[in-house]
Amino acid sequence: MRTSKPDERALRRYGQEVRRLRQEAEMTLDALGRRIESSRTQLSDIERGVAKSSARLRHALDDAIGHGRLNRLWDDLTGEGKEAWRYEVAELVDSATAIYEYQIMVFPSHLQTEDYARVLVRYGAPWLSREEEPGRDT
Repeated sequence: MRTSKPDERALRRYGQEVRRLRQEAEMTLDALGRRIESSRTQLSDIERGVAKSSARLRHALDDAIGHGRLNRLWDDLTGEGKEAWRYEVAELVDSATAIYEYQIMVFPSHLQTEDYARVLVRYGAPWLSREEEPGRDT
């Protein structure tokens, strides 16, 4: 498997989610740092999207506050853990003279049911927990 350096947008998005989950857990940077054996500065850099975390730190963050969501988000943002052919496809796309794109058709909103809309959201944002889905009464 090949890995590449994540882009700035991926680091920022991951950091925003780390911050959101930390605040949701009502933890300070210092408290989270003690829990996962990391420094306040390192966690702050990750939350601001200016530093990439190690695999060990990402797993520790996910265990402490992510409940599986942070690892899924990282994989979605960076493609890490994906097959090497994905990078080959990206290179082919960059060198292509034409690309044809096909989109899945969905029913217009007046034909949608609540369950249908929920399935669209679930597949469009797989990192969301069931409780975070729009319209979900918990």
